[in-house]
Amino acid sequence: MKKIFNPANYIITVLMFFSLVALGSFFDLEISSFIYKGESNLLCDIVACIGYFPAQLCALAGGVMVLNSDNHKRKLVSFIKGFILFGCMVFAFYYLYDEYFEVYNSYLGIGIAAFVLVIFMVIIFVLTKNYKDKNKLVLFGLFLISISAGSIVANLAFKEIFLRPRMYYISGADAQIGFQKWYSVDRDMIKAIIASGVDDSNFASFPSGHATCSAAMTALWTLAYFVPSCKGKERGLFMVGVIYMLFVCFTRIWCGGHFLSDVVVGMMVSLFTQWVCYEVYLKRTFIKKRK
Repeated sequence: MKKIFNPANYIITVLMFFSLVALGSFFDLEISSFIYKGESNLLCDIVACIGYFPAQLCALAGGVMVLNSDNHKRKLVSFIKGFILFGCMVFAFYYLYDEYFEVYNSYLGIGIAAFVLVIFMVIIFVLTKNYKDKNKLVLFGLFLISISAGSIVANLAFKEIFLRPRMYYISGADAQIGFQKWYSVDRDMIKAIIASGVDDSNFASFPSGHATCSAAMTALWTLAYFVPSCKGKERGLFMVGVIYMLFVCFTRIWCGGHFLSDVVVGMMVSLFTQWVCYEVYLKRTFIKKRK
């Protein structure tokens, strides 16, 4: 864990993100317009759906870990842990419905995605079923659940506060409002536009939900503690998550769903949540115990 959560990495990450936010604050429209392709395509549709996958996977993995940490000695505790897994499943599969069915009206898409999530749950169950350190298992489970839930709750709260119009909306022929900087959105005008019947999803640009959820993929490093072949490879697993995150973020700008500052802040929300959860669940317990 120290390969990832250390002061040097914190400083580099903070400086990088604040530099990108500053860049986006001044040149948001110019940079995003340069990347924006101008029309949706199959790649945009796929990324729009799989962008939420990491948050769903974190929730399910965490729920399964919490369930497998149960020693079945106390019925109430067993019930609570089972209920936690049930809640994680409701969350994960609700997002499947929201993305694959309501947006794309695809029964095939939701079927394939549901199958993938079920297989993933089975794999995590097998990997952690006989794990001896039950305290460690429940801490990692709560860590993953909190990353997923905390990131999404924070993201949705910010969206409701800022109501920023999306790139594809302001570029459309029917747009009733132009480009709005993330820190100076005309919320009164946007509320009036929404009240007139315009879909409020056009005003959920800041921050990017896909960036927030895709950043949860950086929690791949946790595999190093449960998969023998991944032991000692925390940094490499983390970088795989970073590459996935950056790919999703780039395509969200390319497809017109977001501006540069949207995806940067979206990533920041998730990574900050992961750091807080690390401090709460792992650093003060597992790390100290290990010493």
